[in-house]
Amino acid sequence: MQTGVYVDPNRGKITIGDWSARWLDGQAHLKPSTHERYAGILREHVLPQWSAVQLIDVTHADVQARVSRLAARRSPATVRKVHRVFSLIVKTAVRDGRLARNPAAEINLPRVVATERRYLRHEQVHALAQALAKPAEVSKHRRLDERENRADRLIVLFLAYTGVRFGEPAVLRGAGWISCGAGPSSPSPSLWCRARDRSGGHPRATSSARCRSRVS
Repeated sequence: MQTGVYVDPNRGKITIGDWSARWLDGQAHLKPSTHERYAGILREHVLPQWSAVQLIDVTHADVQARVSRLAARRSPATVRKVHRVFSLIVKTAVRDGRLARNPAAEINLPRVVATERRYLRHEQVHALAQALAKPAEVSKHRRLDERENRADRLIVLFLAYTGVRFGEPAVLRGAGWISCGAGPSSPSPSLWCRARDRSGGHPRATSSARCRSRVS
């Protein structure tokens, strides 16, 4: 009996490994990219530490200790993301009547310190794109038209002048939007803004703010 609510202890005798799998299966409302990111956090950070632990045995002190250990070797942003996923898992167990309270609540988390961003000038962007398109060492056995990787050049320009995340044009490339054939000399923001990924979800960068140039 805690906080005036009775919770059957037997309902909390399910391991974090089993419960997290059920929790992830229930996140059908998430975008595919978000769902996969949560799954990756589970595989890399949550399950190696908590898989065999039963819900009922998770304490606030245990969560704080593991968060502190993770903060000693990973960035504050990563620690916060891992904690958020774990907290959501346990919060769902509370809603399901398996726990009386969320032991992952009110955890002391590392502070994310904003760093100054560095932006490339136009000539630096084109120099980088050209360097990737024409590597310093190219096999002499390759045909002349294979010694220049125009796809890599286009991707660099696309990233620089639209401001999208790397994973987004990677999806476009796999879907055939960005190919190794002849393409425009500079990327078109409208190309991205009307694109859809292969899973049917809308791209994240659909607002005009995300399509602005980030090159000074």
